[in-house]
Amino acid sequence: MKFFILSITLLVWVGMGVWFYGQAATTADVTATVTVTTLSVAVSDGTVTYGTLATSATQDTIALGSADSQVVENIGNTAADINIRGATTDAWDLTLTIGTEEFRHRFASDDAGVAWATLSDAYTLLVGSLASDATQSLELEIQVPSTTTATAEQNPDITVQAN
Repeated sequence: MKFFILSITLLVWVGMGVWFYGQAATTADVTATVTVTTLSVAVSDGTVTYGTLATSATQDTIALGSADSQVVENIGNTAADINIRGATTDAWDLTLTIGTEEFRHRFASDDAGVAWATLSDAYTLLVGSLASDATQSLELEIQVPSTTTATAEQNPDITVQAN
């Protein structure tokens, strides 16, 4: 009987050892890296001076020369769509055509101003999938209202966005 109990006890311990051995695991490390996408844009030089214009007059950065031509650069770490939008001024509304207290602002993404597109207060695509560290030329054109009572300088600002 002692032999029988000893044998059963021994078998239980051996069985538990096999079970625990089967449950043993090994480990290995995985090295992981991650980079957060950064969307960012810069505009050089960021200033356009159209000067003093008569009503209904048009002026563009090509005629003004290279000092007023703009360069958009993707300073993010991934390709990005670059969008652009205009804005009303204190006295004038941004519209598709000029009128009383209404002006038109246009942009072109080529140095010759061949393909002008009219700005609105909603974002419009300037250039799609601009690579990181790549640049895009930007020319601007304004046509001031046909009639205005505004005598103060107006600021028809432009916003450029990386998306």
